[in-house]
Amino acid sequence: MKEKLIKKYELFRVSAIWNQKDYKRNGTSFIYAKQNDSDRVDIYDWWKRHIRKKKMQAKKPIELIELKISFLGRYSWVMTWFSHKTFTVFETEEEAFSDFSRYLNEEWGVIENFHHSYEIYDDPKLFYEDKTPACLMGAEDRWRWKFCGCDKCKELGITIINH
Repeated sequence: MKEKLIKKYELFRVSAIWNQKDYKRNGTSFIYAKQNDSDRVDIYDWWKRHIRKKKMQAKKPIELIELKISFLGRYSWVMTWFSHKTFTVFETEEEAFSDFSRYLNEEWGVIENFHHSYEIYDDPKLFYEDKTPACLMGAEDRWRWKFCGCDKCKELGITIINH
């Protein structure tokens, strides 16, 4: 297996909280990966696009309560909804899984299948009762991993592991 250059990216969480007429403190967020020094996210532009879409769907007035961006750290994989993506392209599932396993172990102290570096769990339910550093949405379960090596991912220059 050829050694890949694994880049780390600055990750930011962009989040918003708002009120609607019949729904108070609604919210959403996304994780933004800065790929180079010139990249930036305009959270106000994102909010305008997001709110316009919400207004069209709900046809109700929306009041913005909070809009913020926070730095999460430098990571090689970005967590999305029940998946992780990276801007490193792997040719095989084996290469991707090997690097994803490295990421989980080094960045989160998690070894797949309910094993933390400090304790092994015989019962999977106990893992979720522990105070983990983040909800990994099943990433700690290797049996859930599904490699996406589709042409669209290759075209975009990303690798995705669904879990």
